[in-house]
Amino acid sequence: MCGIAGIWDRSGKAIDQKSIRAMQDSLLHRGPDSKGLYSDRNVAFAHTRLSIIDLSDAAAQPFVSPDGRYVLVFNGEIYNYRELKKEHFPAQQFVSESDTEVLLHMLIRFRELALPMLRGMFALALFDTQEQSLLIATDPFGKKPLFYASAGDIFLFASEPKAILASGDISPSADLDALAQYALHEYCPSPSSGFQDIKTIGAGNYMNISSFGMDEKKWWNTQTVPKLEMSFTQAMRRFDDLLAQAVARRMVADVPVGLFLSGGLDSSTIAWYMRKLRPQEPIYSCSIGFESKSFNEDDVASRVASHFSFSHESIKFTPETFLQSLREIVPLMDIPFADVSLLPTHAVSKLARKHMKVVLDGDGSDELLGGYGTFAAYELAEELRFIPKEVFRAMLFAAHALLPVSHDYFSLEFKIKSFLRGVSYPPERNLQVWLGAFTDREIIKLMTPRARQVLADVLRAVDTAVPPDIADSFDRASLYHLFTYLHRDILVKIDRATMAVGLEARTPFLDADVAEFLLRLPASYKRNKRILRELMKDRLPEEVIRRKKQGFGVPTSAWFADDLLPFVKRTLSQDRIEEVGVFEYSTVRRLVKEHEKKVFDHRKKIWTLISFQLWYEYWILQKRDIV
Repeated sequence: MCGIAGIWDRSGKAIDQKSIRAMQDSLLHRGPDSKGLYSDRNVAFAHTRLSIIDLSDAAAQPFVSPDGRYVLVFNGEIYNYRELKKEHFPAQQFVSESDTEVLLHMLIRFRELALPMLRGMFALALFDTQEQSLLIATDPFGKKPLFYASAGDIFLFASEPKAILASGDISPSADLDALAQYALHEYCPSPSSGFQDIKTIGAGNYMNISSFGMDEKKWWNTQTVPKLEMSFTQAMRRFDDLLAQAVARRMVADVPVGLFLSGGLDSSTIAWYMRKLRPQEPIYSCSIGFESKSFNEDDVASRVASHFSFSHESIKFTPETFLQSLREIVPLMDIPFADVSLLPTHAVSKLARKHMKVVLDGDGSDELLGGYGTFAAYELAEELRFIPKEVFRAMLFAAHALLPVSHDYFSLEFKIKSFLRGVSYPPERNLQVWLGAFTDREIIKLMTPRARQVLADVLRAVDTAVPPDIADSFDRASLYHLFTYLHRDILVKIDRATMAVGLEARTPFLDADVAEFLLRLPASYKRNKRILRELMKDRLPEEVIRRKKQGFGVPTSAWFADDLLPFVKRTLSQDRIEEVGVFEYSTVRRLVKEHEKKVFDHRKKIWTLISFQLWYEYWILQKRDIV
């Protein structure tokens, strides 16, 4: 795992070495072990390395082909590199034991056609010095980020926007389109980054760049794959084989490998396979807990760790650690992002880094196997389409009047109000309303006129997020979660939280073979994780199998009305809101007051506002000491 960056002047002018070194220095947190540079007049690549496989200098990047024609930088891991090396280069001499060298030769031989052969996570850039062309690409789910920008003849790319800004070729200015998207989703969907001139390449995409222009295409597409015809028992056996292979691939490292263990079905499943693969070796696991019982999973995680004889450690996340993590994250989080679980994920990553350099997690299972409550809500909404939207709006009004606000984790009151809020919108908007903080109606009141103008275009993008010709509601929900929420929320969170402390996260459920197989199964096999529960029912403690989906929630509803209320009011004060000039202060003030008085639970809205405010102040206004 690492950080990558590059500058290419397509006019042939020499690169300023100060620019590429500044880009590299901004990414040292992603690769604290070593750094490397490649420069050849009008092109320069930078790399910061987190050593995982082949710790020698022979595996250092940027990696140059023996003839000097090709230069590669890449962030991630190619798990099947040994198989690729044996199959395609049986007689070739290699100078290292790294996946980087194998990847370089695969790209030289097959160009973008090599991408479907790779099993792993990656963001890569290959430069052809002879043809003066550049190939950049990402893995199927976009686990590893890659941003790019153009400034005249200069093309820049990097693992994070801050590196592009550090070059001095791009000035930080906010993208109004992206800000409206952010208010809807709590993140900026691809290709938006939050900055006017910086974009992100999509998941499973590649881009060819030359002096003639640039062209982005998708190399991995799951939306048209045919369904498999096999019995449930056959499917379960195949799933078992593929998941075992996926975990085994991710256990390969020349450094300690551990686990983020919540005690839920997904991470406990990974724990079972890890122990099966390493029956005698010590394995470390980490978890995070809360004082609020409805949010705390720490006790279950400890019992699961004991069940598998893991060395387990946990920390309690409090309002004090919330603010401490936020102070550390703000200088690193250079995109608008409002998933509050980023903060405890960062805290537990710091804990994990004391014992391991690689950590496995259970991300991806919920999106592929319908683990989120939004799946059931979406399918129920399908059955209720005959009821006029006005009826749901009236019911929502009544629910707000009759059901008092609860600060508990996903309380019944919260579920009822959230469901009614979503189904009061057209079907194509349901999932966005349930997952996001604000609706379009609320944004009209929230944003100033200059920011409000772009809302119509943003909503059209939401409406077409999943092709309408996908008939099954479960499949539509799965694809929406995979290529919006997972891609730009969950995977961004885990990448930023872990890389901030020099920790590599690996996700077995998002192995390409596992994911492609699950996407081709009938919905009835997957709904509420049926196939996973059946597979693991005799392997895991019964309490794990029977537990309902918990999710990684943070008790901000209570904290924002109590311990953290001074912080909320300070950050969303009138002078700070009006200086940024994106949100109407009268609306912001009303939201904070209603939450404080428990009239409404505005935790998601408040955090979305705070996160944006801090991002804008730090990255656009260049302010410091803002938390």
